[in-house]
Amino acid sequence: MALAKPLIVVVGIFFSLSLLFAGIIYSDDIFYFNSAKQAANGALLYTDLFFAHPPVQVWVLSALFTFFGASLFIARLVPVFCASALLVLVYALAPKNKLFAVVILLLMPGFLAFSRSGVGMLLAGMFVALSAFALVRKRPVLAGVLFSFAFFTRYLALMYLPFVFFMYGKNRRFLVSALTSISIGFISLTLMYGLPFIENTLFFHAATKIGITQVSFLFDYATLNLFILVSIAFLFKKHHALLLLATDAFILFLFSAPFYHYVLISLPFFAVVLSEVKQKDVVLFALLFGILLAHATIISSLQDNSELVLVLSRLDRNATLFGDPIVVNYASFLYNTPVFEGEYDSFPQHLGAKGWGDVVMRLGSNPPQTIIMSDEFMTQSSVLNDFIAQTYELLFNTSHFVVFSLSK
Repeated sequence: MALAKPLIVVVGIFFSLSLLFAGIIYSDDIFYFNSAKQAANGALLYTDLFFAHPPVQVWVLSALFTFFGASLFIARLVPVFCASALLVLVYALAPKNKLFAVVILLLMPGFLAFSRSGVGMLLAGMFVALSAFALVRKRPVLAGVLFSFAFFTRYLALMYLPFVFFMYGKNRRFLVSALTSISIGFISLTLMYGLPFIENTLFFHAATKIGITQVSFLFDYATLNLFILVSIAFLFKKHHALLLLATDAFILFLFSAPFYHYVLISLPFFAVVLSEVKQKDVVLFALLFGILLAHATIISSLQDNSELVLVLSRLDRNATLFGDPIVVNYASFLYNTPVFEGEYDSFPQHLGAKGWGDVVMRLGSNPPQTIIMSDEFMTQSSVLNDFIAQTYELLFNTSHFVVFSLSK
């Protein structure tokens, strides 16, 4: 227990600093926050609100918003808490060099970059780590139930079931408990939410996201983590790390456009595996050097959110909005600005899957007062661009956004 006090200090500093910088971020996590706010206000998930994931994240946020009110502070408290909990769990799971394992996780750029981002994977990762901890404590049935919570936060958690099974004792009771809990939970949610639950969380992904990955999406993963993973898996010959690496690779190649946070669940376990190496090994210092170098990728890609703040400050808070989903959801979440036909999920890829012709037809039948076009939006559809040119006039523009107002 000699290292308990340093752990408390490290986690306390991390928690405080993460909350300090947890303000307005140009991130799609605001969509999840706003979905939870709408659900807390009575909107029915999957029917009134499109939501492409299982409901645990929305349930947690909705409960917090119901008791404490909807705010960015409360919303970002969840990922910061999950990240802090993962530091504690890594300490508990590491067989030796415990504080060293915590430091390694803190040095991982992906962990730092998403520690205040509410994309949901940190919550799922916390449940997976809690499941592993329950197995270490000889509670296989509880471990299975906890793993099902990870699954019902993000389906991708299921990919890590083999790793947890093989890494922590090959306990069949755990496997039965996890699969039984998942089966019962899935049936219950289908009965609760009906066919829209399956359409939103399964059919949508199958139709829009499954496919051959783009090489450019692999670059982020390779830059941030490949040095770490290959070093652990091959230089230290850790078979469990190889299984983690294979799981990450499968996830990355499964989707046509994977994102780094898809594999956040693996990071705490890589830190645990790494804690087993001899700290005096020269390769270890090279490994740490590689991790520190990788930070440059994150630091250089950090966005200046002053432009987003400027756009939000200049919008008419009573005018119905459509367009860039980050701006639209921030306006709705912070100011209760009305959103065109409840189209909170206005990500161009998702609108394109519905058909831009259909989108423009709906816009034409009841035009929103304000349309916000981002760089990504402006390259998606000539049909939408033509409609805006005929129906709207320029209100103002910034480096990355163009805001239109309905012509009088």
